[in-house]
Amino acid sequence: HLVRVYATPEPSNPHEMQYQHYFDRPINFNALGKLHDITPDVQRHLVRVYATLSSALLTLALGVFLDYKFAIAGTMTQILTFVMIVALNFVNDVYNRLAILHGTSLLMGCTMGPLISTIAFFNPSVIITAALGTSAVFVCFSGAALFAKRRHYMYLGGILSSCISLLFTFR
Repeated sequence: HLVRVYATPEPSNPHEMQYQHYFDRPINFNALGKLHDITPDVQRHLVRVYATLSSALLTLALGVFLDYKFAIAGTMTQILTFVMIVALNFVNDVYNRLAILHGTSLLMGCTMGPLISTIAFFNPSVIITAALGTSAVFVCFSGAALFAKRRHYMYLGGILSSCISLLFTFR
């Protein structure tokens, strides 16, 4: 049984419904097969999503750097990471959710710091190769999502450009 919260009388379009919890929304599997044009609203949303992901990734890298310099990883950073992930479920304000997301990614970077340091001790090229490969795929999918006018071009362009860039990276 889904709990629906309406600000106005019940809408005639089911896509206008807002659900109280994120996971209460029904999943529309038919949307995966739609390959028509991408609306400007969807492209603006994609810009915001990719900007948020890239800033969280930079914050994670800052956390790894802070742990490398000051060795702050430990049980407390793991507990705080868990607390911040749980806190995301209770905060509704977008800006506070972004702050919690960046705090979580910073703490995850601090928690991953000892693993990265151990890998760097044995073979530093693994870290550089992994970072280049991940960023190449991320940039390719971001570019395909931002510049494609139709969805099938976005899917095709993201996959093909990722494969080509990985071939150049691992050459």
